[in-house]
Amino acid sequence: MRELDLCLASVTVFTQGANPHAITNSEINRQCKILLETDGCLRNYTQRCMTESQGQLLYMFADGGLDLIRDLCKPESKLRSSYLKHGDCLNGQHKAQQKCMRDFQASLERAADIDWQDRLKLGCW
Repeated sequence: MRELDLCLASVTVFTQGANPHAITNSEINRQCKILLETDGCLRNYTQRCMTESQGQLLYMFADGGLDLIRDLCKPESKLRSSYLKHGDCLNGQHKAQQKCMRDFQASLERAADIDWQDRLKLGCW
């Protein structure tokens, strides 16, 4: 569980510490490096530490977001082009994202102190 917590913590620290940036290919590439490393960390954890059914459950919730990240990180994707085009508007949503990430981090911190079986309930708050 500690390894899973560390995987998620890297994304949490990244998103909480991030300030709105100029939306450029360079900045997207920087963000993608962190996000794709977290994806790899989660996949490694899933393969080594979870049963097949636990892994399927995790990816039932996470795959949509991971697919979005993978698409954004492709240099020629339509999603990246749209993100570059509308980046200033997205930066305007930064404060709302910060609040959501603070809530997510609080859930992670609380999850560190509870049994695995109870973590799914915590995610549904």
